Amino acid sequence: MPMKMEIDLEEDVGFYEQTIFSQVSSEEADNLENADVPETNAHEAEHVEPVGLDEKFSISDVYVNEKEAYEAYRSYGYNLGFSVRKDHHNYWPNSRNLKSKDFVCSKACFKKLPDLNIQRKYRRSDTRTGCPAMVRFIVDEAGYWKVKKFIENHNHDLPRPEDRHLLRSCRNMCDEKASVLKAMTDAGIRTIDAFSFLADEVGGVENIGFTRRDAYNFIQKIKRAKIELGDTNTLIELFKERQLNDNMFSWDVQKDEFDRLLNFFWVDAIGKIDYDCFGDVVIFYTSYRLNKYNLVCAPFVGVNNHWQNILLGVAFLSEETIESFTWVFTTFV
Repeated sequence: MPMKMEIDLEEDVGFYEQTIFSQVSSEEADNLENADVPETNAHEAEHVEPVGLDEKFSISDVYVNEKEAYEAYRSYGYNLGFSVRKDHHNYWPNSRNLKSKDFVCSKACFKKLPDLNIQRKYRRSDTRTGCPAMVRFIVDEAGYWKVKKFIENHNHDLPRPEDRHLLRSCRNMCDEKASVLKAMTDAGIRTIDAFSFLADEVGGVENIGFTRRDAYNFIQKIKRAKIELGDTNTLIELFKERQLNDNMFSWDVQKDEFDRLLNFFWVDAIGKIDYDCFGDVVIFYTSYRLNKYNLVCAPFVGVNNHWQNILLGVAFLSEETIESFTWVFTTFV
């Protein structure tokens, strides 16, 4: 469906760069699910309702906030068959109030050329085409959003109507479905079975509003955010018991504002002695995770005078953030 229209309501002041992915067929669903996109919180998102096939994007409408403006362009994108992302924005001088913001097709621009000197196990295929489709809103001092520039034409094929539910910007999990999914998995039902149940309830996966991968990510996020109290107490008691038998054994835990365990670290007497002797070079490795809570296993490893690996301490982290790394490095030193 080739469509060519460009409207510039005011003099353009600088173009834009765009990055993201899109999805055009059911065969590419896995690539879509694995794309690098912001994760949607189930309690912040609303269920996506299909829009009429005769709906057009109105350039004369005025919106009261960014959410309304984005939802209007996202609905238009679902109707036409393309995914949408938020792009560049500008602020009013000496202010943090938005002056303009772009929403673009997810196939906009291209990926940066990969560094061939860096070895990777696999590389994702580039589905971006440099698509020019976009809308630019200007925000007046009263906070009203109006269309400044609108480019309608796409330079790529659009997906079939039956595949539009795979578009990333149209995939959200409402609170009701999130609650059902969580309740079923808490009862011991497998995530895939809970997802199939919800899909059957609404007449198929194309009507549920999110994909199977989204369901797995949602359940995994809950596991990452909460470590069962019984397991926490058992771990702390184990540390205390070990410390009674080893005066040089050290441990520490980090909790969040709800007193839930986030990270923990320990080192025994052998690790401390080895660090004093061979601590010139320390390797901090975070590639392994536990299955149940998805904790990052982060050992501190060194090398002794026989070129053998030695364990200098071990940490388990619930998330790989600056705050977590700062805590574990400070605790280790």
